[in-house]
Amino acid sequence: MSASNLHPIVEQIAEESGEAVLLEIVVSTVTDTSYDEQVSRAWARDGFVRFQIDDGALSLLELDTGNFLRAVSQTARLEQIPDALQEANLDWVWVDFYIGVELALHPNPGQSSTIWNDADVWKRTLRPWLAWIR
Repeated sequence: MSASNLHPIVEQIAEESGEAVLLEIVVSTVTDTSYDEQVSRAWARDGFVRFQIDDGALSLLELDTGNFLRAVSQTARLEQIPDALQEANLDWVWVDFYIGVELALHPNPGQSSTIWNDADVWKRTLRPWLAWIR
């Protein structure tokens, strides 16, 4: 699925949840590059970017570009992310791509006091992904 296919899902989540939709991309690298298939390797985070998505536009919230995410941090639209990741030369690194909303476990003062049940979480944040995971 391309980034342009994510746009309607993101918009549906924003509308259903009433919350800001966030995108976080994290890059990790192996700390010991020697090869031994009998030994597992530790991964270390080597940068992240975090955006708020609004109608496909990206607003940068936090960043630590590390060695790989400078081009990604400069993207203005969701559909530009794949090209920026290609430009980042991500051979032999692990990339985590998170997209969703942040939910508080308890209402915060000054925010809506609506408490979601499990059906609300499903309808407002998870169900829009159903077509994407099938």
